[in-house]
Amino acid sequence: FRKNGTSLEDAEELYTFDKPKDLDLFNAVMSLPKKERTVVHLFYYEELSIKEIADVIKIRESAVGTRLHRARKHLKEMLGDDWINE
Repeated sequence: FRKNGTSLEDAEELYTFDKPKDLDLFNAVMSLPKKERTVVHLFYYEELSIKEIADVIKIRESAVGTRLHRARKHLKEMLGDDWINE
């Protein structure tokens, strides 16, 4: 299900981070529960649409949206409001 053919766990090696905060965000994403981490990675890093994600992991589009919402909430809790505004 990956465009680049690399497992999600090995994805850090594929990306370069211009700022330390970008790496902090990536590490926070990788610490999410697997269901949330997967949809966040596919949506933001692989740039798949919600429909494409639903087709790939065989869940409803509404479930993808719910997982993204929960993941964003968890990331906000981990990183704080100050991080988001920068």
